[in-house]
Amino acid sequence: MGYTIGHRDLAPIPLVKSLFAELLGTAILVLVGCGSALNWKTSFDVTQVSLAFGLTVTAMVAVTGHVSGGHLNPAVSVGLLAGGELSLIKCGLYIIAQCLGATLGAGVLYGVTPEGRRGSLGANGLGEGADAVHPGAALLLEAVLSMMLVLVVFATAVDSANKISPGLAPLLIGLTVTAAHLVCIPYTGTSINPARSLGPMLVTGSFDTAHLVFWVGPMVGGWLGGMMYSYVLRNNSEGSLASQEDPDV
Repeated sequence: MGYTIGHRDLAPIPLVKSLFAELLGTAILVLVGCGSALNWKTSFDVTQVSLAFGLTVTAMVAVTGHVSGGHLNPAVSVGLLAGGELSLIKCGLYIIAQCLGATLGAGVLYGVTPEGRRGSLGANGLGEGADAVHPGAALLLEAVLSMMLVLVVFATAVDSANKISPGLAPLLIGLTVTAAHLVCIPYTGTSINPARSLGPMLVTGSFDTAHLVFWVGPMVGGWLGGMMYSYVLRNNSEGSLASQEDPDV
């Protein structure tokens, strides 16, 4: 596709469908993923939460990929922008839709959860006391894991030269999200998705300056991932096919 402002992306019906797909997919991701962290019937289980996020990403990428590309994550959209696979205008609109969807999902979760069990709605944080993680360390970890996610997105769903079966892309992306959660939940609760962090924070009104970590880290990591794959890891010498404007991711 190459770098473009994206004025040709403003055809009303396809654009509205794409934005709705991003809003819906991100809303369900936050509802299911953050909802799994509120389970009060059993003790907190890192594996349970990791699988909830990863399986939901797999499902929603499969559902929305053919409509919007199934980004569901501002870091992924920024990565695709950096790699020349998404226009500037569409990237901005996608991020707005994702943030609205995350807020909607968090709002539904807030409404259906008993008052005494809502807590922070699974919001991300850096811990307290002896378990507190330094903001710089959290930012670095979020950036690296977000970069990993975007690299997998490019390798499985964008770069047609890899010849990966289309049906495998959502699964591999979901497994990557699961792996990131398995390692990062003890540190930050795992964001790797600024919209996922924003929704619960807005609904509960629990904003603090640490929230910036969950925007800067994933966005920087996503940008680096897009640049790295496009200019370092992509094998252009074998005549890879031109990417679709809306990659199935």
